[in-house]
Amino acid sequence: MLNIKLSEVIELFDYKRKPLSKMQRLKMKGNIPYYGAAGIIDYVNESIFEGEYILLAEDGTVKTDKNNPVLNLTSYNEKFWVSNHAHIFKPKNIEIKYLYYALSNINISQYITGAVQPKINQENLLNIDLKIHNNYYERCSIVNTISSALISL
Repeated sequence: MLNIKLSEVIELFDYKRKPLSKMQRLKMKGNIPYYGAAGIIDYVNESIFEGEYILLAEDGTVKTDKNNPVLNLTSYNEKFWVSNHAHIFKPKNIEIKYLYYALSNINISQYITGAVQPKINQENLLNIDLKIHNNYYERCSIVNTISSALISL
């Protein structure tokens, strides 16, 4: 197992996010998902991203009842738009589902700031500590096991 910072294994795309007001979204109604912090909040007629990405809630509802981060995983052919309330990234040198599963099992509480409005700022996001299996085949086996278990639910 390797102990790493999230910054070592991801490419961050927060700079490409574009928030849309409710009025703007009303004028752009369509069938393309518009993601906020906790998931899809609307549908628009344009996309700014396509493919597999991990979305991690930046503010608002940033953790689950079990103190894990609020995450979304887009699919390889999905077109979508992301507001400025979710961090968007993809791994550089590990499998996206492995990273998604690894992140979904960490306690995110220590990375949250803000008393009134919980927030995971970009600096804290990049400093998230992860334990990563260094063997590709182990990572694939873990992904297959978790995916199979989820499918059978």
